[in-house]
Amino acid sequence: MDKFDKATKLTNYLKINNLLSSFNINEQEDQVTFIVEEAINGINVKCLISITEGSLRSDIAISVALKTNIDKRASLLNIINEINIDSLLIKVVLFENGDVMAMIPYVSTNDEFNADTLINIVWVGMKQIAENIYPKIMQANWQ
Repeated sequence: MDKFDKATKLTNYLKINNLLSSFNINEQEDQVTFIVEEAINGINVKCLISITEGSLRSDIAISVALKTNIDKRASLLNIINEINIDSLLIKVVLFENGDVMAMIPYVSTNDEFNADTLINIVWVGMKQIAENIYPKIMQANWQ
């Protein structure tokens, strides 16, 4: 099955690189989700990697900010639009409940799936969020 091939490759990679203990793994009927939370520059960044059966895409979702100030929605959307225009890799989304998430797609077939590449995309995304995106969101949230 699609999800098990990619999930197995990712699990093996994490195990070989002594990273497996950092991840919580949640397996459902048609999806495997790997969850990790890291402190980067003093900011806790949570990431979910979802591998879905039959899909070429593995979704990476990274929390940027939870429960932002809904009264600042217009300001937040302006900043998010600026971020999204500047970024080819990361797309930032503001949800109705005020949560801000960054989404990064990783597309591959089973044969082409490369766990090292996926994890490097995750770390680069998390670092980019902590260093550049989070401060902009927080500034818009508290102005």
